[in-house]
Amino acid sequence: MPYCQVRENARMNRKAVAKPQGAALRRAAKPSAAPRGQSVAPKVTPPRARSRTAVQAPDARALAPASRAAAPTSRTRGAASRSPAGATQAALPSALGVQTWLSVVRAYNLCTATLTERLAPLNLSLAEHEVLVNLLRLPGLTQQQLAERCFVAKSGISMLVTRMEGAGWVVRTPSEVDARARLLHLTTKGFALAEAAYAIQGEVVTAMTGRFSDEELRFVDTAMTHVASALEAMKRA
Repeated sequence: MPYCQVRENARMNRKAVAKPQGAALRRAAKPSAAPRGQSVAPKVTPPRARSRTAVQAPDARALAPASRAAAPTSRTRGAASRSPAGATQAALPSALGVQTWLSVVRAYNLCTATLTERLAPLNLSLAEHEVLVNLLRLPGLTQQQLAERCFVAKSGISMLVTRMEGAGWVVRTPSEVDARARLLHLTTKGFALAEAAYAIQGEVVTAMTGRFSDEELRFVDTAMTHVASALEAMKRA
């Protein structure tokens, strides 16, 4: 058989084999017809899955409150706990200084408590006692002058004098020098009450100072004057 005839027969055989296979594949891919009276559900293509890189988780640092301070490290904690030795020593008084201060405060508190207890039978407060004794020693003070000499009653001196005037202990008289000023004087009732209060004050003062010499008292007076000046300077600072 000629060679060209052999090639032609082989090509025809391959074509005959491929044709049935292609038809079978097309029949399998073609949707089968639904029975009569029934509808065919449309084919739903599932949505494409989103890429994992499309949405990123928010940065944790962006969600942190802006006011939140960073946690201190061991280095910052050590720096905060350290302070200059000179500043620490300057801020702390000596042991003797603390002991002296405690003694003064204790004596002041005891003096206040003792006076309050002794004035109770007269129905007098410490503030009323201050006003009565100051007017007993210096009659004719103005209200401003009286406020400068009082300790307990300094802030509410106006209301206190008005109340004592209503009780019949104090009277206001016009000043011969300044028509706008009013001078404060004790009434007869106020004078008797002031003398009783002054006697109680004398007993307490004698108990506090009677055992010291004049030289020791002058030293204490000078020391307390310096202390008062230092405290006044702190108030103005």
